Amino acid sequence: MPMNRAWCFSLLLVSGGTALEGCSDANVTDDTSDYAGGHAAAGHAGSGVGGANSVAGAAGHPTSRPAQGNLTLSIQSGTSMSCPVPGKVYVVGDPKGPNMVTPGDRLIDGVNGASIQCSVRGTGPYTFSGTISASSSEDATVEATITNGVVNADKLTGSATLSVLTPDLGSTFSSESGGCAVNVIAENIKPGSVWASISCPSVTSPSTGNACAVGSISTFVLENCDGL
Repeated sequence: MPMNRAWCFSLLLVSGGTALEGCSDANVTDDTSDYAGGHAAAGHAGSGVGGANSVAGAAGHPTSRPAQGNLTLSIQSGTSMSCPVPGKVYVVGDPKGPNMVTPGDRLIDGVNGASIQCSVRGTGPYTFSGTISASSSEDATVEATITNGVVNADKLTGSATLSVLTPDLGSTFSSESGGCAVNVIAENIKPGSVWASISCPSVTSPSTGNACAVGSISTFVLENCDGL
């Protein structure tokens, strides 16, 4: 049975050494919710990495619940003059997308036209991949596909290949293999889920030769992924 619950969170940003605290309203469904920050709703343990009450399902394996996730994607012109988008941020969530402080509201695969597939495997280092395709806050269909994702043994830094498509871009723009930097947020990675930022100095369209950049505020959350 769907329930609306207000939840609060606190986390320590390692880079700044500053404790941040905030609250958000989340639309939680008992059968599909999986918090990406060690949050806990009434009667449910949080599933994020780093919290004392964190859980990852039986023996650390993800459940069979549908994949879910969200995305904040920043497209910039970078050093290229050929990018068709001079600068725009796409927010894909239900309704809030993620950022460096809050994981936002996740979309569920197969609900309201959202398509989400993902895999997060390992114990540090990790390998991961994922695709998020859904409508943004402006009702524009945004698709992001992450492949060759690696998070190093430090469980904080890594790299990935990123392909993105929006109506403004007009075609798929892709980075070089492993050409994007990945930074896990507040140690939130485990088998089956990850919350991280991603940035790419260059993504190009093979069909047009145009080039853009993906800004460092770009953030994604993937949960209930394949973790075996």
